[in-house]
Amino acid sequence: MGTVFSSARLRLLTAASGFVLIAALGGCDNPDKKQSSTGSLEKAAEYRAKGDIAAALIETKNALQADPHNGQAHLLRGQLLADRGDIWGAEDELRQASAAGLPPSDWFSPLAHSLLLQQNFVKLRELVNQNKDTSPTIQAQAKAFVGDISLSENKVDDARKSFTDALALNAQDIDGMLGMAQVELAGRSFDKAADWLKKAKAAAPSSPEIDQLQARLDGANGDSAALEADLRRAAADKPDNPFYQLMLAQALVANRKFDEADKLLDVVLKRIPNHPLANHLRAVMLYRNGKYKEADELETTVLSAAPNLRAAQFIDGLAKYPLGQYVQSEHLLNGLNASGEMSDEASLVRAADLMQLNRRQEAYALVKTLEPKHENDAFFLKLAAAAAQANGDLPKSRDYYQRALAADPKNTDLLTALVAVKLDLGDTSGDPANLDKAIEAAPDNQRNLATLFGSLLRSKQFDKAQELAQKEQSLHPDKAEGWTMAGMIAAFQTKYDDAITNFTKALSIEPTASDAVNDLAAVYLQQGRVDLARSTVEDGFKRTPKEASICAMGAKVEAAAKNLDGVQTWLERNLDIDPKASAARADLIQVLVEKKEPQKAASIGLTGLQLTPGDPLLLKATAQAYLAANQPDKAVQSLRELITAKPDADNYYLLARAYLDLHDEARLRDTLETLVQKAPDFRPGRMLLARLLLDHKDSLDRANTMIADLAKQQPDDPDVIELQARAANLNSGPKAAIDILQKYLATEKTPSRNLVFLLSSAQWDAGDKDKSIHGIAGWADAHPDDAQARMTLATRQIEIKHYDDAHKTLAAEIDAHPNNWVAQNNLAWVLMTQGDLAGAQAQIDSAQKLAGSQPDVLDTQGQIALARGDASHAVDVLKLATLNGTPSPTIRIHLAKALIASGKPKEAQDTLKAVVATAKAGPDADEAKALLASIKN
Repeated sequence: MGTVFSSARLRLLTAASGFVLIAALGGCDNPDKKQSSTGSLEKAAEYRAKGDIAAALIETKNALQADPHNGQAHLLRGQLLADRGDIWGAEDELRQASAAGLPPSDWFSPLAHSLLLQQNFVKLRELVNQNKDTSPTIQAQAKAFVGDISLSENKVDDARKSFTDALALNAQDIDGMLGMAQVELAGRSFDKAADWLKKAKAAAPSSPEIDQLQARLDGANGDSAALEADLRRAAADKPDNPFYQLMLAQALVANRKFDEADKLLDVVLKRIPNHPLANHLRAVMLYRNGKYKEADELETTVLSAAPNLRAAQFIDGLAKYPLGQYVQSEHLLNGLNASGEMSDEASLVRAADLMQLNRRQEAYALVKTLEPKHENDAFFLKLAAAAAQANGDLPKSRDYYQRALAADPKNTDLLTALVAVKLDLGDTSGDPANLDKAIEAAPDNQRNLATLFGSLLRSKQFDKAQELAQKEQSLHPDKAEGWTMAGMIAAFQTKYDDAITNFTKALSIEPTASDAVNDLAAVYLQQGRVDLARSTVEDGFKRTPKEASICAMGAKVEAAAKNLDGVQTWLERNLDIDPKASAARADLIQVLVEKKEPQKAASIGLTGLQLTPGDPLLLKATAQAYLAANQPDKAVQSLRELITAKPDADNYYLLARAYLDLHDEARLRDTLETLVQKAPDFRPGRMLLARLLLDHKDSLDRANTMIADLAKQQPDDPDVIELQARAANLNSGPKAAIDILQKYLATEKTPSRNLVFLLSSAQWDAGDKDKSIHGIAGWADAHPDDAQARMTLATRQIEIKHYDDAHKTLAAEIDAHPNNWVAQNNLAWVLMTQGDLAGAQAQIDSAQKLAGSQPDVLDTQGQIALARGDASHAVDVLKLATLNGTPSPTIRIHLAKALIASGKPKEAQDTLKAVVATAKAGPDADEAKALLASIKN
């Protein structure tokens, strides 16, 4: 690990720092106390000038006891505490100096520095915003601190702009100069960094930050001797300032001089208990000495106090990998990757995390970027070999394993893995000695045994696999493994009776053998004997109630039986055993969504994300639960985090679907554009983007181009035909769309519903209404469960006044779906139009029982009452219809007619005037105007 100084600058006030004593001290009514406070303050300043910080602190305490509101005493005490490294105590005192009325020129810079050293960027931004309209000097300092925040967040370009702005306001701003030195240092422009340091030293010769930055420059130049000498000299010159000792300890840790560093850190932590950087350095030493658990615990404490300390995220991410906390490790290291601070070591560990998390494609992609620097590194070669093997790149995997084995020839793990890859490549005869060696070595290691055995099965080397199984039976006659292997060989050869015999034998020897339980259940499932599979897993679970793999098999059994409740039970048992089992939790979420319990599913997802933050499986499943619960806004939150962790096409597409549900067209288009750019071969994304582009005249040409490209690849895809027809309608009119659709549908035995409806709509728009209705009627007859088809058909029949046909269609829908109140409402209107008022009344009464006070139902009820001559009742019902939301112009026109019939022309006039004033031009507005003109005053 290289030297990692915090990018937050260590502003260290020394005895040479100026202190202006203001004679007029407010807030003290007693002259004697005021004089006493002033005297103590003067002594404190004298002690500070001599470098006696302890005595100066005592005098500031005396000053404040005499006058608690002495702003200058709070200011000096804050500076003294900062000198000693107590940046939290300094913050308190400096805020009290501000509250006592001292101007920002006294306290702004030291207070901001204390917050910067704490890495409390929230408070620092608040302080900057509160003082952004003060003097140019303070504004310059504020800009510089914004630059410091950007540096800490690794936003070097933003930092450069802030420091440049600071120096434009005040060319002598020391913070701006030092900030520019750091910017150039970050860009490895060492000469420019040295120039800025020279300017800063001319402006502030005694600034301790120049010492610190000079040390950083020496270290960056690779002059470790100069770096250590700089820091030793600074620590010796300023023994009361613990930050110099902390910086020296940091350099010593980087150079693995752990014993000396540890002693220095003892001194620092006595002076500044719980200092994040000091504890982080301790964690580094613990990690490098193989004490991963202790390092993890310490870094967790550090990050709770300083969540932006990137170096702590780095070590904690590394430490969590050997502890098996792969999700948390990857989450921390991916955060560094997003900020651009990923070292090769972190990248290797993150790739290993991804392999453990079954995110194999990402792991392999990351591994390949690291090969040029690590082609001879043993850890890299093993990781790369496994990643290539998992991604099916077997020739590359063989190459990696061969190189790794050449570097470590006695490693039986590598030997077994290499032989397994060769077998999978079909190399069954090229190196029999290695195969025999692997068979001989594998029983000593269960992982090796499983790897080799699996490859022998896949390559159909059943004799060798049987040899391995018999060897295992001979070595371990009291274990189930050998007979389980024999059962798997038989199952692979579809000798299911032999497989059952061997698995049963395995369980008789070792009743708690979960592999045998699961394999026996799998064979029963293969035979379709679900009841036997169920009893096998239930018996196995009774014997080993803490075995999660049996729960997973139980879920598969119930899934085969299409028993969602049973699947849920097994998955819940799995999570009781292992609450962090992400795959089981994601499956449970999907089951609950399928059972129409999306809110419960989302809650289970949130619980999982608390246990394993950033887990892609859970983020995706939780987002899908939110979408099912009609909460796309919450789905978007999960999906944004998901594409940060796993930016693949499926996840971008899911985010696009969420934006579609939110009707957020701008973000929908941005997401689709990103998706098409990242994954140009991902058809669903291109299809959805083309559909979106069709809705905008200015993007019609691009939509046509995309649709033409899609058609070249899959000309008979129904979705492509739909897009072609929609585009043709926009380009040339409905007849062009009809030609495309009729030509395609004539060749289809099972026509697409979307295309049938699209053809009907195009025919309707082209004026061929009989054909339009005929097409929908044919679909509805062939699909009696399609309620929407019948409702669309009835609506079109009503529009062309085919009331008898509409009557039959709606009656058929009500027979099929008795609770369809929309169909009942529409049938009531048809019956009224046909003159069957009694039948209409019966239908509307039934509809109202189901729908309550729906405006459309009340409107129909009012019209029926008016048709029956009960104008007074019609007025009451139609007024009620106008109370729910914004009443439609049609309902208000019906109300006006009822008012006229009931002898209330003035009220009818008022209602119609409101319609004329608000209704858009069209039939409703025209009818309202005509009706209004017909009313006689």
